[in-house]
Amino acid sequence: MRWLLFALGLPVVATAVWCTLMRTEIVSPLAPLCGPWAGLLYGHSDCTLGNVAPLWSWLGTAALLLAGLLTWRARRSPSKVRRIGAGVLLVAAATHWCWLALLSVANTTS
Repeated sequence: MRWLLFALGLPVVATAVWCTLMRTEIVSPLAPLCGPWAGLLYGHSDCTLGNVAPLWSWLGTAALLLAGLLTWRARRSPSKVRRIGAGVLLVAAATHWCWLALLSVANTTS
């Protein structure tokens, strides 16, 4: 399952670097953790993606939570296909979460 840690870490690190390049502030590396509400780190509560597109933000949150729960449940499954499939879904949901964070930070730069 080392591949899962690498696959989860890659979009998070890339998003943190990209957000830091867009906004060189001390809180920029934390943006991937906040997802669509990353604009709140910069004091932009009105233009963060969580407020601009709340449906997509909550759907991304639900997808990430469900994929995490599915991966946690499948970790001891005897089926390798089930474990890998759940991990791939988790990576896809985490990448979507990072894209939402990136869009939220980009929305605060205008």
